[in-house]
Amino acid sequence: MNSERKDQILRVVFEVIEKLKRQLEAGLDRQVIDFDLLPTDLDAIATSLGLKVKSEENLNGSTPLASETLGAIDRKRKEILIAGGKKHTRQRFTFAHELGHFLLHDQLVSYREVLAPSEAGDPANRPAIEQEADFFAAELLMPAQSVRRVFTQYFGGPIDGTVASDDIAHFLSQRPHRPFSASEIVRLGKHERAKLFA
Repeated sequence: MNSERKDQILRVVFEVIEKLKRQLEAGLDRQVIDFDLLPTDLDAIATSLGLKVKSEENLNGSTPLASETLGAIDRKRKEILIAGGKKHTRQRFTFAHELGHFLLHDQLVSYREVLAPSEAGDPANRPAIEQEADFFAAELLMPAQSVRRVFTQYFGGPIDGTVASDDIAHFLSQRPHRPFSASEIVRLGKHERAKLFA
């Protein structure tokens, strides 16, 4: 994917987030700040697009060589299908990925990616539209500009995870899911630390 296409996708993400921000501000009596937008409310985005989201246990169909299918879109029915029984983080990424297909790829009427097992492990082998939907999902779930501002506001700058901080540990210990200690944060890999905020 070239830089021009990445910029186009970033503009679409920005428009989606700005629309979400306006919706939130309409329901609040104050200006929405970046922290209000994280984690990204995917359900609100789908609703604003008139999309229904369904969870189904088996999206694989009957293709014997297919790898696991995690999501699908049906533009005619205005539906996004998400494979059930997966980790919450996997389902959120798939949801965002399918929103990316819906917003970026008008030519897809009904789409379910089916990869041969040899293609499933290497992102470089995936079709361009799949790479674009992945990029869209990553940026929608962790909008770089918003995340930078939140981290700067709460921690004085980006977190590289190499230094344990009382502020970071306190913030993560207040999370509604599972609290984390500073020592646990330091042991996490870069991607695992990013997932904490997704």
